[in-house]
This record gives sequence, C-alpha cells and structure tokens, in this order.
Amino acid sequence: MEKFMDVKQTLESLSIETTDSKLFCELKSVMNKNFSKTLGQKHKVISFYDESELVQRKYFFKFISKLYQKAHSQELDIKFAEYKTIKLLYKQPNSLKIIISADVKFAKNEVNFKFEKPNALFISYISQKFKNSEIFTDENQDNLTIIIKNSSQTKGFDELFSKNEHMYFAVNFNYKQSEFIKFKREINIQNSQKFVKRFSALAGLFDEHFKTLECDINSSFQSVRSRYLELVKIYHPDRHAGKSAKIQDEYRMKFENIQNAYESLKPYFKEQEIFISA
Repeated sequence: MEKFMDVKQTLESLSIETTDSKLFCELKSVMNKNFSKTLGQKHKVISFYDESELVQRKYFFKFISKLYQKAHSQELDIKFAEYKTIKLLYKQPNSLKIIISADVKFAKNEVNFKFEKPNALFISYISQKFKNSEIFTDENQDNLTIIIKNSSQTKGFDELFSKNEHMYFAVNFNYKQSEFIKFKREINIQNSQKFVKRFSALAGLFDEHFKTLECDINSSFQSVRSRYLELVKIYHPDRHAGKSAKIQDEYRMKFENIQNAYESLKPYFKEQEIFISA
C-alpha cells in the first residue's frame, strides 16, 4: 500500500504528515472538536497540551496508531504523545491545490453544501456544473443550496462525490451515503408519472397564488418561500407609514394577498411531502 501518512516525534512534539486531503480534513475536524488549544491554518493544525483533555488525546492517538498500522503494515511506537504538542500537516502533491471541506445535507429536492471556509471560486465551479438547476447562496459565500427538478440531474452529484480533486481543489465532501440514496429515490418518485399527473393538475388550481408570489407553477417550495420573504419586506405596511392613505391601502392589500397566497400554497407542498414519504 502506498504510504499516505507519516508520523514523526521529538521530545516536545509529534507531527502527523499526510498527502491525503480527505484524511487531513477528517483529522483536522477531530482535533478542532476535541482539543481547545488549537490553531488552524490552511495546511497546518497545531494543538497544545491541556491537562483536562488527556482522555481525548489518548483516544486520538489510538486512532492514529490504527491508521498508521494500516498504511505501513507495522505498529507505531510513540511514547508520552498525549503530553506533546500535536502538529497535523498536509503535504500537497501539487502546490496549486486548495483544500475544500464541505458538509452536505439532503432535504426533499435540495442539496445543501456548508463550507468550512468561504470560497467563491469553488462555489462558482459547482454552480456551473449544475447550471440547469436552481441555485441559492448566502452573503458569506459559505452556504450553497442546489434545487434539482429531475432525476437525471442527480447523476451530477454521483460524479461530484466520486472524486476528491476538482480543478485546483482537493475536496472532502462529508455526507451520509444512506441519506444520499434516499434523496435520489425521492427525486425518482417526484418524476414518476403518478406524481406528475396528480400534482400538475393540483398546481393549476393554485395558479393565481403562484402569480401573486411571482413564481411559476413548477417552482419549488424553496423558491416560493424565498420570493415570499422578499415580497413581504417590500410591501409590509410599516415601510409605507409616511405615504398617503390611498397608497397605504394599496400596499396593505398587496401585503395581505401575498400572505394569503403563501399560506394557501403551504398545504400543497405539504401534500407533496406526504406523497413522497408514503
């Protein structure tokens, strides 16, 4: 087996070096969660000794020893490691690679990426791969939500998750395989003839509500909710208190229509959720 991890120690410190970006991200996460006196950089994490964390440190080194033995087919001989400064180093095979770590969650027809650190370039790269889907990002550029409309688009996620390297990035996607499988199954249900026939007819009954919220009848709940939140801010009566009575009445009526449309559509989307779950 090719060596992907090395461990070196001195009297004061123990250094863990790896060229595996996924392993680096996993160990970095463990250290940040369990050790309080930790400093993190892009390719280096340092954890200083804390007497109250001896138990966590002992378990950490048991885990490191198992990884080392698996990688090198020999036991790791470390002494008094729990009392030393721990250094985790990522040795890049290619100096141009940028490490990206993202937690991935699945809900209905949405895939959400929560990035450890904002990276607009990588978000742009993913957005381009799913340009035919609805995409939402937050102001901090550390959250990305992709809404897909058909089962063929899930193949893009299979491809995305199957590789650890994309362009200039070494990527670690943290997700549960069982949740991903369930997500794909539910997308297949949404594209079934039975689902489409039932909810296409039902959507037509709510056509006016979709128009009030400036959405089309094929819009997802995420899209409808996002547009609703935008519109209630625009037409909220408190924002127009200084205007004439006629204008205030117009905005108040618009505001009430928007609220009524949203509340009327919520059971429609809830019915879809029940159908898929069943």
